[in-house]
Amino acid sequence: MNSTKAVVVVAMTLLVLGLVSPAHSDFNVTYPDGDVAFEVNLGVGQHLAAFWNLSGNGDISMYQADAVSNPLAVSLFGSPQALAYWLQFLGFDAVGHRVFNVFVSQGVGFFFVTRIAL
Repeated sequence: MNSTKAVVVVAMTLLVLGLVSPAHSDFNVTYPDGDVAFEVNLGVGQHLAAFWNLSGNGDISMYQADAVSNPLAVSLFGSPQALAYWLQFLGFDAVGHRVFNVFVSQGVGFFFVTRIAL
């Protein structure tokens, strides 16, 4: 995993676990229903943008882009390179971790790649 991918994984893990609030990102918006959109500057002209549906199903939608908003293919959680990620919230496991199905898009629809607990 290269350093940019590591930063993305760490940023998403910290945000999902609640150890760092979206307010600590470079840009964030909290909607009246509690949903949160945020963007984190990863340096070297790369950004991670995400939308966390906290008021509904808890899903997270995210993508990484360069400085002029061109999508970048990245690999998170050991999945194939993808342009966009959808983490479908399933609930909590026995020890309280959030469990997500991870779907990726390589440009034509989303497909399931793995299940993770964060």
